[in-house]
Amino acid sequence: MWRDRVAPTLESLDRRRATRVLLIGAAWLCAAAGAALVLGVSLQHRHLGQDLAPIYGAGLAARHGRPLYAVPNFVYTPVTALLAVPLTVVRFTVVSRLYLGLEVAVVTAVASVTVARFVPRRWWPVAAGLASAALLVSNLSVHSLWLENASLALTAAALVTVWTFGTDRWLAGCVVLVLSLLIKPLLLPLVLIPLLARRWRELAIAALGGAALLLGSLAVTRGGERLPDIARRLLRGSVLVHRASVDNLSLNGWAHTHGLPPGPILLVRIAVVAVAAWVCAVQVRSHAVLDIPRTAALASLLLLATFLAGTLSEIHYLFVVIPGGCAALLISRRTAVRAAAVVGIGATLVPLRNLSPTVHQGVLVLAELAFFTAVALALTDVTVG
Repeated sequence: MWRDRVAPTLESLDRRRATRVLLIGAAWLCAAAGAALVLGVSLQHRHLGQDLAPIYGAGLAARHGRPLYAVPNFVYTPVTALLAVPLTVVRFTVVSRLYLGLEVAVVTAVASVTVARFVPRRWWPVAAGLASAALLVSNLSVHSLWLENASLALTAAALVTVWTFGTDRWLAGCVVLVLSLLIKPLLLPLVLIPLLARRWRELAIAALGGAALLLGSLAVTRGGERLPDIARRLLRGSVLVHRASVDNLSLNGWAHTHGLPPGPILLVRIAVVAVAAWVCAVQVRSHAVLDIPRTAALASLLLLATFLAGTLSEIHYLFVVIPGGCAALLISRRTAVRAAAVVGIGATLVPLRNLSPTVHQGVLVLAELAFFTAVALALTDVTVG
């Protein structure tokens, strides 16, 4: 009798376990196919590693005592050049292939982290595999991974920073954030998060350590006097101006592409900053707990406000705002939040390979605006939050 009752139950469990394993395998097979696709497209690009080459060149310059900013298109800090020195012991092609693999891993991490809180833990491996496949074959990955920009590495730093802030590990988060700023100031708006949370002490400790590292790097490298000129160049939009503005996803770049008058666009940019400031004020007044979803949403709000209202926003910047944009769905049930987040996700993932660059730009600017709307509405929904 015992066997008659238990045997069917065990058989049912085995069938369910086998089904789950099969689904997990199929999902990650799709992810592997997506990775193979984006790697194949990137490796065939004649300008593969376009943004990594200046960093490698600066590493060679630092190694041989030459001026860093004599390297064409090197716009990073001396710390970045010193970090690149160990990479110069091997050929650039090897470094490029390795970094391309790192980019694929970061994209997979972004997709996996984004869906982690939307599905039961049991089915997370399936959802993570499918989400990774979708993001890897998206227009976003296909048109940005071949550049091999440092933004992808900093996206990983952003994930760690949000997790540490959201789990009350403020000093560790501030250290990671400051270290990322010493490479590239992409995550600079996130400095406001510990300030809003009144974690000035932890931020000050990390900032003092970062300042010491920066001064030390300036002392052991040449050409650091040109760093202010590089900063001014970036504030003017770097190389993505005039005819190249079609690759600039800021509101300013979009206006230049379409020949729009600067006055109305300036008002829109001011409005974006004002909305971000208002949301931050609501966050402070409401004393809402900065858990991981809310921290991620606030990080995306600050980054998107900078990308939209500033003078420079590149396609690879969008990876860093996807988790926070989707986190808006976790902290608010407003229909408008859901609609805006869906538009942002759709505009990010839609394939645009055969359309004109102006359409690419318009759709991705729409994604930024949609995610910005979603996180702004979610963070001000304090009754739910």
